[in-house]
Amino acid sequence: MLAELEIGLTEFHEVANIFPLMQGEEYKQIVEDIKINGLREPIWLHDNKIIDGRNRYLACIDAGVAP
Repeated sequence: MLAELEIGLTEFHEVANIFPLMQGEEYKQIVEDIKINGLREPIWLHDNKIIDGRNRYLACIDAGVAP
């Protein structure tokens, strides 16, 4: 399911923990890419919780782009 996400009101689904959070240079690169190109890959939800796109969601917040 795709939906508008509210910053700070979105929870992560337990399934999202399968993938580690990005850190360091890798995370900085995704933030910069989102600043330049916007969010290109969707953030997927289940029961209003993020199941795929946790790193993209956090990078959007840091990039100042609406997820």
